Amino acid sequence: MHSAPQPVLRTRSDPAPPEGGHIDSVEFTVRGMACGACAARIDKALRAGDGVVDAGVNFATARARVAYDPDRTDIGALSVLFDSLGYEAAVVVRDNPAALDSAHGAQPWRGWLMRAAIAWPLSLALVAAPALHSGRGSGGAGALVVAAVVLFGCGRPFLRGSIAAARHRTATMDTLITTAVLAAYAASVWHFVSGGGFGVHHGVDHGVMGAAGHGHLNGVAVVVSTLLVGRGLEAAARSRALSAVGRLLAFGAREASVVVGDTEVRIPAGDVQVEDVVRVRPGEKVPVDGVVVAGASAADESMLTGEPLPVEKTTGDTVVGATLNCDGTIDVRATAVGRDTVLAGIVRLVEDAQNRKAPVQRLADRIAGMLVPAVLTTAVATFATWALVHHDPSGGLMAAVAVLVVACPCSLGLATPAAVLVGTGRGAALGVLVKGGEVLEAAHAIDTVVLDKTGTLTEGRMNVVGLATDPLEPAGRVLALVAGAESGSEHPVARGIVNEARRREIDVPAATGLRAVPGGGVLAEVDGRDVVAGSPRWVAGQGLVLPEALAAAAAAAEDAGRTVVVAGWNGEVKGVIALADTLRPGAADAVAALRRAGHRVLLVSGDNARAVATAARDAGIDEVVAGATPAHKIAVVADLQREGRVVAVVGDGINDAPALAGADLGIAIGAGTDVAVESAGMVLMRSDPAAVATALALSRRTFRTIRQNLGWAFGYNLVAIPLAAAGVLSPAACGVSMALSSVGVLGNSLRLARFSPR
Repeated sequence: MHSAPQPVLRTRSDPAPPEGGHIDSVEFTVRGMACGACAARIDKALRAGDGVVDAGVNFATARARVAYDPDRTDIGALSVLFDSLGYEAAVVVRDNPAALDSAHGAQPWRGWLMRAAIAWPLSLALVAAPALHSGRGSGGAGALVVAAVVLFGCGRPFLRGSIAAARHRTATMDTLITTAVLAAYAASVWHFVSGGGFGVHHGVDHGVMGAAGHGHLNGVAVVVSTLLVGRGLEAAARSRALSAVGRLLAFGAREASVVVGDTEVRIPAGDVQVEDVVRVRPGEKVPVDGVVVAGASAADESMLTGEPLPVEKTTGDTVVGATLNCDGTIDVRATAVGRDTVLAGIVRLVEDAQNRKAPVQRLADRIAGMLVPAVLTTAVATFATWALVHHDPSGGLMAAVAVLVVACPCSLGLATPAAVLVGTGRGAALGVLVKGGEVLEAAHAIDTVVLDKTGTLTEGRMNVVGLATDPLEPAGRVLALVAGAESGSEHPVARGIVNEARRREIDVPAATGLRAVPGGGVLAEVDGRDVVAGSPRWVAGQGLVLPEALAAAAAAAEDAGRTVVVAGWNGEVKGVIALADTLRPGAADAVAALRRAGHRVLLVSGDNARAVATAARDAGIDEVVAGATPAHKIAVVADLQREGRVVAVVGDGINDAPALAGADLGIAIGAGTDVAVESAGMVLMRSDPAAVATALALSRRTFRTIRQNLGWAFGYNLVAIPLAAAGVLSPAACGVSMALSSVGVLGNSLRLARFSPR
């Protein structure tokens, strides 16, 4: 069984090159981003940079993607720009699988949790140890030392981040945290040194440090410890969200057996070259994309298509790297290695999708960028109000600290990219490749689906569905002679007849004197007979008589929308063969699923009216446009859009590419042409119409998750900041709340990893 070639995967919506020139693009990993405000600031600075055509910074993936004019800037200048902003940037080397593995396998959460494991015992000791409660002499000094270890030792990443931000005259989440804990610690030191000030509450002397000073130290230690745990949980959740690419990379083979003469040489898979022949035994992964040159087996391509049934492979069939060879040894000639393989293309597509922002994210980024200065202003106002109006500067300090700690621009910055990360990763596992957050946002609003017929709703190949013969001619002999005459043709009808003969295990005799007539049929000498095969009208023009019974069979097949081939010799038609491009399995169920989801479904095809009507009837589609040229397909889409419809077009051919590009969402299905794949916003790796419903359902679920995340992030900050300013929430409670805010957004996004199309 020959499998169709897999598509070459490219990204869409790349920036247009400057007039008269071209653009290059580069991707950086960025270290030092503390929140969404950092991402917004870097994004703004990059876009303002000389020679930068486009830029996108993703806080969730810690990546920055920059398109630039190489005549005006270069990677070195871009790296200097990152450094001037206070962030470390390193170029992502996509051609290096080991580097990719390392990038996606990093576990930064371990460092945060190790710091938390040190900070929490010290914080609990500060809260519970009687010797540290006295606030006098060595007890007070000990409390200050313990708090200093927690703040300046375990909490060093917060301090380092805020210092870097201050050096570049900006503010981040680390600025809020550092300002809060340093203010509380400084107040405690002042209590200890001065022996007065805030130490007296309600007329009760609490000692040199006083209840207020000791409470400030408790707040410092507990807040820092809580935030360390929160950052660790956030980093762990982000690593899990990013694991989709890591899982894809894990599919690849690590080693390959290259056949050199009569021997095999075991080498790293990355060292295989194009045209090398590799031997793949049962149970091994295919290390490269290639063509089978010897042997036969079945390949498990579920990692690529999501389809669990193995696909038979024999000489001449294509195989895809990272698929599993099931039950036979095959030799494969490499046609694509490294970054040119289908797996590498999928990884690039998923990574690009995860770094592309949904339009809704831009609003969240702008608000996250404004939130930090707004919170700093609110904290100052809170302290002033408590000190001047309520005459309680100590309470005001703790309320101001609480305001600084409770604000969470991180949840705003993570709300959209976290959902896009997990949604695109889950899509890749299901064989649905989504080209970015903007595609997900467009897809969730789709209300009309336009399906192509050939290769999309149908198999895309002609199959024999009926055979009527002269009573004196055995059906097998008629099929053998016609297949012999057709064997030299590449026409889909000819291939369908030859494949049917092979399926029935009929020996196909050789033909001589073959002459093909375009639009008519073929003439050839086969097994001593001058065989004529073609359309009924053309065959009649060759002087063959069509018996009444066979004429009735041909008319019935044509009325049913079938393609009819009549064939004969010795002046008389001996057989009528009916062919059809049959519906893909589950096509009717897929259409029903789209309708249940509320989509209007149309079938638009360039095929003849009867064939299109038959396919539509069998699939359960009521609205049909037949004989549609590429320009006509675009016009159909435009008419629907003028009606206010949000349109998705599903196709696989070159003639579908204009409509795919003109639709609100283009979906390339299965092994579509390169042009169709490039024009589409989604690529479905399975040639299964059911995947269309899956893709749209995943898009709706992902966008619903984005809305939930944004609603939570906005609502949290709107409620929590006033409560902290009013003194309802303590700094420690605020630390817990802030940590849970980001973790909650990530946790909600991770639910997408369990998305099921059923």
